[in-house]
This record gives sequence, structure tokens and C-alpha cells, in this order.
Amino acid sequence: QPYTLPIYAAGESFMAVAVDLRARVEAIATGEFLSAATQAQRTSGAPLQAGPPYDIYGLGMGETGGYWGHNGEGFGFTAAMFHNPETGVSIVVFMNASDTPNKDHPADQTFRALAAALAEAGL
Repeated sequence: QPYTLPIYAAGESFMAVAVDLRARVEAIATGEFLSAATQAQRTSGAPLQAGPPYDIYGLGMGETGGYWGHNGEGFGFTAAMFHNPETGVSIVVFMNASDTPNKDHPADQTFRALAAALAEAGL
């Protein structure tokens, strides 16, 4: 049985395992439960002037390098979950780190490093 981790990200509090969030982020990124018109609205975001470190921000999700998803941070914890609909690759990161001195988002930085390594490997 997988170890269940608490997630305190983006103001929410719930219990989950990484495999659960992988399935959830796939549904979020692909619009599995939405009409095509609603999904098109969600993915036609714009660059953020401030806020989460996404390339663009749609309705309830952000995009970074072809990956759509969301990240969050709470006291002592960060999370990032993203899915690339073109490649089918999902990345979910949980970290016991937050409020770092340079205000980076540790889980997001780890996600970006993993996504770059996968891209370099051709995935």
C-alpha cells in the first residue's frame, strides 16, 4: 500500500498519493470532463505579471513548456503536478520545503528540472 502524503498546497488541505494526483492532473490538463469549448477557454491563458511561475495561466491551470497543471505551497510543503498532453508524460512532485530565502518554489523547480531531463531524453 503506498504511503499517503498530506498536501497543503494552494490553500487546500487533503490527503493523496502521487499516483492519485497523476490521474487527476491528466484529467485537468486534457479537459477530460469538460466540453471542447470550455477546454479551449482554459488553455487560451495569458502571461502572468505576478503569481505562480507558469509560462501562461489559463482558467485554473498553468502551462510550462508544454505541461499543463498546477502547483501550490503551504507552510513547510510544496507540490507541483503537471501533464503534457502531447507526450502523455505526467510529473508529480511533493517536497517538504517552502518559504525558501530566494522565494523560489522548490517543487516547481524540481518539476522543471525533470521536464528538461525528459525533453533532453526525447520524451
